[in-house]
Amino acid sequence: MIYGRYQLSVFTDASNNLWQLIYGADKNCRFEVADAITGKPKATYILPLPEKQVDRDIFYFTHWQDADGIFWFGTNQGLFRFDEPRKQWKLYKNNTSDTTSISGDYIFSICADPNQPNKYLWIGTNGRGFNRFDKQTGKSTRYSDKDGLPNNTVFGILNDDFGNLWMSTNKGISCFNTQQ
Repeated sequence: MIYGRYQLSVFTDASNNLWQLIYGADKNCRFEVADAITGKPKATYILPLPEKQVDRDIFYFTHWQDADGIFWFGTNQGLFRFDEPRKQWKLYKNNTSDTTSISGDYIFSICADPNQPNKYLWIGTNGRGFNRFDKQTGKSTRYSDKDGLPNNTVFGILNDDFGNLWMSTNKGISCFNTQQ
């Protein structure tokens, strides 16, 4: 490891590219993309954080690539949408005066909707429950312990073949039927 440069996450995409999330000495987070087989560099994308952050401020990261090739990145700064062909970023954040915004900016998990994966994502947060996020409108429906969730921290979300979401929380596993 080079001093001042930290690798925060690594994943491959649907096109077999290797993505590395790097925190640099310049206090920018960036993705360095390379061919997963040859290692040949392909692109670098700066994560457009609202302001330069120190590495500990983005230590949690999750991602999802949808069928359209759009990347969805969950961080503790909010939900990022990245359209790689157009090189366009969009950031979705909690807005306390808008109940259709995501419920919290610290995102632990992202999962495609089992029934309408092209329309909705499910987003688990740190202490703010989970959200059904409409990818076209950017609006969310929020769910919390008031709706039967055992705890408002949702670490992971998986869907099953029956339209259910299974979530890990601070108080155990929870099942949510998306068709209700």
